[in-house]
Amino acid sequence: MIKNIVFDVGKVLVQYDPDAYMKRLGFSEQTKEKLKFLEDVDGAIFSFEYQCIKPEKEIYDTLCEVYSLEPQQSVFLDDRLDNIEQATKMGFYGIQFQDYEKDSRKLEQLLAKENRE
Repeated sequence: MIKNIVFDVGKVLVQYDPDAYMKRLGFSEQTKEKLKFLEDVDGAIFSFEYQCIKPEKEIYDTLCEVYSLEPQQSVFLDDRLDNIEQATKMGFYGIQFQDYEKDSRKLEQLLAKENRE
């Protein structure tokens, strides 16, 4: 059963104040506007905070450790194939994001299939 969806910037299952977070990091208002979607998610991992980047194994390990995620219960979405390949090696379901409509359908189909069992 899939319980988590992780995408590109992907912390999940944490509560935080996005405005305070952005201010603490010193992001400009322009950058903050570009990351407006963060208000709609449970959290975000920024690689510079953990000194590792995708597709390094360590960032996926960190994600799982910090948020108690099981890769086999998680879908990883990213636009880069090398990031998806590493995630799937670690047991995540992977979807390479290329087209919103098509990839939304792929995700819906995967969730329906895997959560049926």
